[in-house]
Amino acid sequence: MTESNEKYHILFESADDAIFLMDKENFIDCNNATLKLFNYKREEIINQPPFLFSPPFQPDGRDSKSKALELIQRAYNGESLQFEWLHTKKTGENFWCEVRLNRFKVGDNMFLLAIVRDITERKKNLTKIQLFANALEHINEAVSITNVENRFVYVNKKFCELYGYTKEDLIGQDAKILRVDDEDKEKLQDIFNNTLKGGWKGELWNKRKNGEKILIKLTSSPVFDEYGMLIAAIHVAYDITAEKEKLFKIQYDAERIKILFEYAPDPIFVIDSEGKLVEANKACENLTGIKKESEIGKKLFDLFPFDRKNKYKLNKLFYKALQGIPSGPDEIELNLKSGNTLAIEVFTHPISLEGKIIILSTARDITERKKLLKELTNAKERADLASKLKTLFYASMSHEIRTPINAILGFIEVIKDIYYEKADDEVKNYFDILENNSRNLLNIISQILDFSRLESGTIKFEPKLVLLNEELIKAKESLSLLANKKSLDISLDLPEEKVTVFADLNAVQSIITNILSNAIKYSDSGTIKVRLRKSYGFGIIEVQDQGIGMSEEFIKMAFNEFSRDPIVAKMKEGTGLGLAITKRYVEMNNGKILIHSTLGKGTTVIVRLPLHREL
Repeated sequence: MTESNEKYHILFESADDAIFLMDKENFIDCNNATLKLFNYKREEIINQPPFLFSPPFQPDGRDSKSKALELIQRAYNGESLQFEWLHTKKTGENFWCEVRLNRFKVGDNMFLLAIVRDITERKKNLTKIQLFANALEHINEAVSITNVENRFVYVNKKFCELYGYTKEDLIGQDAKILRVDDEDKEKLQDIFNNTLKGGWKGELWNKRKNGEKILIKLTSSPVFDEYGMLIAAIHVAYDITAEKEKLFKIQYDAERIKILFEYAPDPIFVIDSEGKLVEANKACENLTGIKKESEIGKKLFDLFPFDRKNKYKLNKLFYKALQGIPSGPDEIELNLKSGNTLAIEVFTHPISLEGKIIILSTARDITERKKLLKELTNAKERADLASKLKTLFYASMSHEIRTPINAILGFIEVIKDIYYEKADDEVKNYFDILENNSRNLLNIISQILDFSRLESGTIKFEPKLVLLNEELIKAKESLSLLANKKSLDISLDLPEEKVTVFADLNAVQSIITNILSNAIKYSDSGTIKVRLRKSYGFGIIEVQDQGIGMSEEFIKMAFNEFSRDPIVAKMKEGTGLGLAITKRYVEMNNGKILIHSTLGKGTTVIVRLPLHREL
């Protein structure tokens, strides 16, 4: 062996990788590393083909023999090949190898040199890396890895979605591509330095590919190799722009609510489930004199000396609030330490907060309102008493005056029977004037008596079936003499069917008499038309005259007590009670009354009373 051949032999035998020499498809030599790797003896390898030291099939599904022969042939054809191959040790254990296959020529003969390196551990690590990378692709955070030069070597799918780039856009690019121009450079340097030291966490403004600024929450961690050397940094980021805006809005709303709470005009206080004061606003301090700084945490019952009655009320409200039931308004008397007593109106609103009940309460000082209400009540009682005395006076006086008037009317009738026919025209006129004025006075007294009964509520109300057809006929007969004296005709337009209402008879008779009397009183000629009909569950009485009518302004107040049209009052006497009493009687029987009138042309009065309905 020459010196040169000896050197090559030493190198061949001392190489860490397994080396084979192949002639055709069989091994003709191998080094010691081959024997260690495959656990075979040299004589067990020499003159054997490589596929003999492989499993029947490779991981891609092809059988080892045909694939090995194909690769050998390609190498003999001049291709320099490097590929991964699954080999088998003598123990039967499969292991991954990286194979480099090249041809070389010795003399006229062509041989193959195969260098085989065990890559089992590398394959395991690659599998782990692939699993890790696959996991990173599907997490919801944006993950990136940068090398020691701060250039991207990996970005996941979420990272690309967040920033609007593709992976091809980012790999190899400086991470500064994401930084905003106005970002504090000292802060960026601080992030880099702290990442190298062990990690950094915080908020940072970045920009997307389209230039849009986003606020991210970033966590950066260093990656070291097995020798403790920094080889990369891994970054996890997620967009908190919307979250920050929402937090800002919450903080803004909270601040605004705090201001509204503090400066609300009404006292507001909060107590917990043990009855302790949790919070109170300025209005509460001003009203009660308590000071939040010293009173917070004390029980409400210890802050104010409630009497037994008000303590019971508060306990009841407190119990309801603990059941989740709001309450109010409730009146409470508050005895202050100053000795003053306040009347307050309290509303309670139970609120569930972190699994506990707190009670938000609003209060309102009603002390002055109570005083005013008491004064108004006293004044009303005095006014009611005065009104009752006035009504009793009217009733008493009306009764007392009515008795002698009736006597006068009686004697007038007696004297007329004796002397009227024998008297001359002048004396007869005196008799007529005396009788008419006496009857007018009696009518006025009767109206005042009716009004006083209505005002005092002493009038009897006894509803029963009333046939309107008959009552209108009776009213015409009783008033025909009065109408004839004024040369007035009363025409009745009555339906063949009966119109029956369920009402108070005296009230119905007063209604009919009053509106017919008014028609006669305020008419000097023509016909008074009285019509009765049914319509939509009502009996309708319509009285139309051709008298002096009413002004448009007066119609609006025609039903007010003691009101009279100033134009008509100059021509006709009256009390202004007739229509007011009629309206009271109509409404007492659940009816309605309407007036249509034109000054100088006449008046139409319409009364609607509910019909009787048989059950």
